[in-house]
Amino acid sequence: MNKTKYQINSDNIKSNSEETSAISSISYEIENANNNDLNNASIQTQIEILKSQNSFPKNLSYLKSYTDPKTGTTTSAFLN
Repeated sequence: MNKTKYQINSDNIKSNSEETSAISSISYEIENANNNDLNNASIQTQIEILKSQNSFPKNLSYLKSYTDPKTGTTTSAFLN
């Protein structure tokens, strides 16, 4: 049975959204993506698609994220 790949939802983020707010908002979606076994390359691809749809600031580049299995804490890194 095929498992549907988790899709990151950008909600109300737009290409001209303030960068810190956009990262804060998308970080919850990245945590969900990590919890649904998406790797960093898949997350990066989805972020690039969101950028092409004007649903994420084009000047921000997703680098990587990590969810600690013991605490559930997620860190996400972006380059501006």
